[in-house]
Amino acid sequence: PYPPLRLLSIFAIILLSSVLTAAQHDGGTVGGGTIGGTKPTTRTTTKPANKPAGTTTTPTTTSRRRTTPAATTTVRKPAARTPTAETYMAQGDQYYDAKNYNDALQAYLSAVQLNPALANAHYRIGWIYNDQGEFQPAIDSLNKALALQSNNSATHAELGYSYRKLKRWDQALAAYRQAVAIKADYATAYYDMGWIYNELKNYEDALPNLKQAIKIKPDYAEARNEYAYSLHKIGRQSESIEEYQESIRLKPDMASSHIGLGDVYYATKQYGMAVSSYNAGLRFDPNNAEGRYSLGLSYHALNNRNAALEQYRILQRIDPDRATKLFNAINK
Repeated sequence: PYPPLRLLSIFAIILLSSVLTAAQHDGGTVGGGTIGGTKPTTRTTTKPANKPAGTTTTPTTTSRRRTTPAATTTVRKPAARTPTAETYMAQGDQYYDAKNYNDALQAYLSAVQLNPALANAHYRIGWIYNDQGEFQPAIDSLNKALALQSNNSATHAELGYSYRKLKRWDQALAAYRQAVAIKADYATAYYDMGWIYNELKNYEDALPNLKQAIKIKPDYAEARNEYAYSLHKIGRQSESIEEYQESIRLKPDMASSHIGLGDVYYATKQYGMAVSSYNAGLRFDPNNAEGRYSLGLSYHALNNRNAALEQYRILQRIDPDRATKLFNAINK
């Protein structure tokens, strides 16, 4: 009933409609354009949060893709920042300056793992180990620092401290001598040598080192205290009293200077002065067993039995052995 030309036109219209329908189902694009002005939903990412060096954050999808795109697009992940030795070193310095030594230690250890030639990192690792009472690891790290930088006086002095705490006296003295050979005005290194000689009862060798520390730093209260002790031990009591008094003037709350002064007064039989000095020291260090013992002896010398027994009772709690020793002295 239809002419051939009209049938052909109807067939063409049906075919075109089918093509358009198929194109819309297959993702909404035809030849790279859009249908009805609507673009495919775009996958969005969030910026990675700041994290410590060495960690990465994978971008997250905030909307789900609804249809399959005509062409697959590869989204490149943000490049992960590779931590460097310098990064860890800077991080360690920040922690160190903030006195957060545990985190500083971990950062410095990471730094030297990446670059073993960082002398200052090895030094600070050693310093932190000393601060934590880990003296042998400190020695190992400080020796690594010196292998890289042998003329660093602070590293030699820190090594001396490690050996001193382990009572390896000869090695400690050798390290401190190296420190002052490099830095002639290193007051604390001279002080530490004097301290060791006093500990070894070598008072004559302690004196010149402590005197040099005081010459470099006249207000060095700890050095004057140690110097006074050396003088007391070799019998130069008048000079010892002067040095203890100067130490107390510089640092009034240093208990050891007050107690040391008490020892000199006791040795010179000035028992009333000894009692005053011991009590002054014990105000700052009430659990100082040696001070309590000496105070008890001073009271006993002044025939003040009740006061002497009071020190005995306190010592029973602090140091039972010394308490027994005082009790026996009182009851001779």
